[in-house]
Amino acid sequence: MAQPVSGASATLRMRFDAFELDEADARLTRDGQPVSLPPRAFGVLCALARTPGQLMTKNALLDAVWGHQHVSESVLKTTISELRAALADDAKNPRYIETASRFGYRFIGAVVAPRAETAPLPQARPVARISPELSMVGRRAALARLHEAWRKAQAGERQLLFVAGEAGVGKTTLIESFIHDLAPDVAMFGRCVEHFGTSEPYLPLLEALKELCRRHPDVAATMRSVAPTWLIQMPWLINEADRAALHRELAGTHQDRMVREMRELMDSYTQTRPMLFVLEDLHWSDLGTLRMMEHFARRPREVRLMWVASFRLTQVIAENHPLRELRQELRLHRLCDEILLDPFSESEVGAYLQTRIPDTPFPEGFIRRLHQHTDGLPLFVANVTDTLVAQAAIDSTAKDKWLQGSTDVPLPVPDSLAGVIENQIGRLPAEAQALLEAASVCGMDFRAGVVAAMIGRDAEWVSERCDDLVRRQI
Repeated sequence: MAQPVSGASATLRMRFDAFELDEADARLTRDGQPVSLPPRAFGVLCALARTPGQLMTKNALLDAVWGHQHVSESVLKTTISELRAALADDAKNPRYIETASRFGYRFIGAVVAPRAETAPLPQARPVARISPELSMVGRRAALARLHEAWRKAQAGERQLLFVAGEAGVGKTTLIESFIHDLAPDVAMFGRCVEHFGTSEPYLPLLEALKELCRRHPDVAATMRSVAPTWLIQMPWLINEADRAALHRELAGTHQDRMVREMRELMDSYTQTRPMLFVLEDLHWSDLGTLRMMEHFARRPREVRLMWVASFRLTQVIAENHPLRELRQELRLHRLCDEILLDPFSESEVGAYLQTRIPDTPFPEGFIRRLHQHTDGLPLFVANVTDTLVAQAAIDSTAKDKWLQGSTDVPLPVPDSLAGVIENQIGRLPAEAQALLEAASVCGMDFRAGVVAAMIGRDAEWVSERCDDLVRRQI
């Protein structure tokens, strides 16, 4: 059984396999290297790890991590998938997170005592949770635009700014680096989650309001007077008598009232302090959240509020998400600004390597191979670099082999990324999975007719499906 750190009975610190979990520092490492994990997935891991080997029901997990408010079981399932991807854990043959069908989950990792101290790997700077090396390489201009928008918002000019790009291009890292330079507690966060059916309206906004009320308890009283339709969504903030009175008062109210009340609440809150609202993964947003965003963008500019929203542009376009039309409309009327992040160039990959391993001269051939291997995606570059550093710490000859530029030595695909790729492929229809499996045998370049013959389809069908997968960035 894992024991809490001395003096911090409410926090958890433990080791399992190559991982070390430190709840107080909000940190998960593998062989001393940080593992990227979304906050909710980190919370689920902590909740499960508190009772290793014991079943934790779905309701208990939802209560522990989300407060069981406005969250469906599909959200928990998605978060468990994110956690398994980070741990490189196979759901069919689990080592850490076991599913109890229809009931819940249990942590089955082999727990050992935590290390007294984790030493950094030789010749490499440890990566922080907010990696300044990664956020600054190729991102200085984008950071400057975010800071300029915040300056305007503080002066009373509302700002709506999109951060767009593909998965792994560094949207979250850029935003976190920007927030890292601001005053504490100024930013509120909401995150859209992938759903397979009707999503609950305003879920990411409710998540942000919950955090706002936790930090500033006086906000609940303001909500009671100017935004009761939002307060009723968070019943734990008021006593039973007030809840009953609110239900009677709000009976029959239309959802449009929530839009007006949010405006009043933000106007009241920002009179004494500016606010930054960060909404991630807008490509999974519900219609209510988009309506709220449009209302914010079209309102008079005099409010000390900045809204930053990130999304995967290709996914929005390929799936014809309602955000596609809203984005075009807002940009046409200059009601928003947009930062479009591109992958790293070869020179930027080289610059990142120098920041991570400053004492090693990297030849152009190696940098070119790494760029081709990762397509310049910052997340992939960072994870491959982590893996290379870890391998070099174990095998002193490994680094020399890579730097000699030998193409016979393959560059690694980190376990964490392999898990993400497997999860993404696993969500595809069976016919698409069969197509990708056949294509992988042929290599990067193949003829549609060859793959068609392998899976018993015609070449035109294969070409159409491949074009669709490319549009969706799969």
